[in-house]
Amino acid sequence: SRKIHLDHKGTTTVSQAQYENLKDQWAHFMDNFPLCGGNAAFEEQEQNEQICQTAKDIIPNWPAFGPIVNDINVDYDLQNLKNPLASSEINVTDFNLYSKIYGIKSNGKVLFKDPEPYNINYKINIQNYKQFIDDFFSYLNKISILIPHFAPEVKLPEFTEERISSIQNFVKDISDEPKSDVNDVSITIQNEKGDNYKIGTLSLEEVLEKLVKLQASFAPEKKQ
Repeated sequence: SRKIHLDHKGTTTVSQAQYENLKDQWAHFMDNFPLCGGNAAFEEQEQNEQICQTAKDIIPNWPAFGPIVNDINVDYDLQNLKNPLASSEINVTDFNLYSKIYGIKSNGKVLFKDPEPYNINYKINIQNYKQFIDDFFSYLNKISILIPHFAPEVKLPEFTEERISSIQNFVKDISDEPKSDVNDVSITIQNEKGDNYKIGTLSLEEVLEKLVKLQASFAPEKKQ
């Protein structure tokens, strides 16, 4: 067997001056990028103007986050070196990434003991979850124009206000208190007996049903 301990605590703060300097350097890089400047013909530069402007604005407003805290404290008891999933135990005291705006904190225990079902009791807390989801998917909308140029195989849907609201509702539905109207949500994942998994107040089957409905709402509309 082997025991592994991970312990890391760090705080990152980006000042307004550092942020402006980073933006200037990135803008200079993009001005010399073949797609946006450099050796590109004038007609190509005009054609790609929106793409290049989006690329210049891709850096998030880091100072608005304040100090970003990364806190990890994990113990991993690897009891079977040849097959870690057959017999291992993971104890998570802290696995956190958060700022003054929002963040994620989690802790719990996962036990792998083949052939028995995995034993899990894990809690995830999402701070200011609505704004977190709204900002994340709004950012994806913003950079979606760039994706075909770097990863053409990736097809992102448009994240409308209605779709973002559906994602927020899904997270609330699988939380520990789905009827509470709060800014922070906790989601507990556990199995009490055997393979009877539970997420929040719902069974795993109920969560999968809701997930299928959410995915279906993102399907492109059929043309008449």
